[in-house]
Amino acid sequence: FMLDDRVGYVRVSRFSRTTAEELEEQLEALEAQGMEALLLDLRSNPGGLLSQAVDVSDDFLDTGELVVSTKGRIKEQNQSYYARTPARYDKDFPIIVLVNGGSASASEILAGSIQDWDRGVVTGTTSFGKGSVQTLMRLRPLTKDCAMKITTAKWYIASGRAIEKPENWMEEDEVAEGEEPEEKEKPEYRTAGGRVVYGGGGVTPDVIIEPRSVPDFVVDLERREEFFEFAIDYVGTNGEPSSFEVTEEVWNDFVDFLARDEFECEVGQLEEYRDEIELRIRRDMLRHVAGREEAYAVAIRADDQLNRTIELLGRADDLQELFKLAETHGEQQLGMN
Repeated sequence: FMLDDRVGYVRVSRFSRTTAEELEEQLEALEAQGMEALLLDLRSNPGGLLSQAVDVSDDFLDTGELVVSTKGRIKEQNQSYYARTPARYDKDFPIIVLVNGGSASASEILAGSIQDWDRGVVTGTTSFGKGSVQTLMRLRPLTKDCAMKITTAKWYIASGRAIEKPENWMEEDEVAEGEEPEEKEKPEYRTAGGRVVYGGGGVTPDVIIEPRSVPDFVVDLERREEFFEFAIDYVGTNGEPSSFEVTEEVWNDFVDFLARDEFECEVGQLEEYRDEIELRIRRDMLRHVAGREEAYAVAIRADDQLNRTIELLGRADDLQELFKLAETHGEQQLGMN
């Protein structure tokens, strides 16, 4: 959907058999609404089919540009995958890819290829670092029932960075008990346009944006699904609301619902986190009545990491300006370390 009259937003939660086709439909719909910039959300996307990662990357890269390659100890394990069609958007079109520690495998291929070919800026936190090729080895004639899976190659993106995070990146075994391990300096690589990017496993964002922590009290309510259960109960009793605003009447009904559901808390706790709770009540009311997309449009208001990314994208008229903003943010972050 459109975040405003300029910025389109697409969340990709997995790379399944139809992901490339579904994304194509989403982009066409956003373009019809006048999209002038794109925010691609890959947070907590665990990956999926390599073929879909390549097909989706094909939308953003030019013909012949390397998406990803595999390199192993034997020549037969070496393969390269390239974009097969011209890029969908010109090189001035602003794109941001949002990742976190749950973004892995195929999502890292997409984020890394966009970053390495200077097609967009990556924000969020460093991705998981899952980029190994595993081969199933049958243990015959020893047994017919067992097999062994071994790593035979690793994924590399265009800059030469390995996606797989080294097991000994933090030398924990060499650290005395009670001391924090010293993090190694990440190796530097260069994008096609000469920008500095970092290796060491995973995709390191151009702009680090840490998520704001959710209060434990609100997490407990989420974990017990109190918001969604209340939405079902409220609509079942009162019918579909004419407005999804949380009025005082709705708030009091929610407090009573928690008591009936034996959720132990003080009224003061509810009042302390009332803004966050009301937003989640609205979200799950919408999810129950109108569907997931409408609910997510409300949920992102509490997504500080996403909102700061939207703010960054909103300040750039074109991709080059976005690169300059990212560089400025990066320098400020280095100065804070």
